[in-house]
Amino acid sequence: MRRKIVIFATASLVVLLLISIYSYIQNQPKKVVAFEGISLGESKDSVFYALGPPSTVLEPIEAGSKSRFRVLIPAADLQKLKKGPKDFDEWDYQRGRTRLDVTFDGNGHVRKIGCYQNPPYTILFDGPECVVNRIRLSTQEAEVKRVLGSPTTESIDGVSKTLTYKSLNMELIFTRKSLYYIIIGPLE
Repeated sequence: MRRKIVIFATASLVVLLLISIYSYIQNQPKKVVAFEGISLGESKDSVFYALGPPSTVLEPIEAGSKSRFRVLIPAADLQKLKKGPKDFDEWDYQRGRTRLDVTFDGNGHVRKIGCYQNPPYTILFDGPECVVNRIRLSTQEAEVKRVLGSPTTESIDGVSKTLTYKSLNMELIFTRKSLYYIIIGPLE
């Protein structure tokens, strides 16, 4: 009888250990290749099918231009220009207080996917949440580092700070130590 109890206790401990190891592995940050139902490398047709027409598109920056500003064109105005969304390489989808950005390469395949939170940057907001590797918009910088570890690079530009995680395909942009923009895609 005593031997059966020891065998049962040992087997129970082994099972608990295996469950703990599995849980630990599952919760480790992973390289991101898809986000919000879109995969890197997908075609414009696939994105259009999955998300519908974008709310706005962005005019490309002209070669040699020193301007950092972009022209946003509402989807409703595209007919006046005799163009469609597929004529542009940057699409935006406004969703309450968040915006999903999709950037295509020169061949019309998804290169980057971003999720931006409009101010004020609070945890409570309307619209879909953007969550990647257990990180969501409005997460504090210290919590991001606790969950994802040390970034590949950190840089500050005025009131914004960028953390890049090259091995995860993630670029995270903060203001006032609060995350407001998540970008997924290969980092140069």
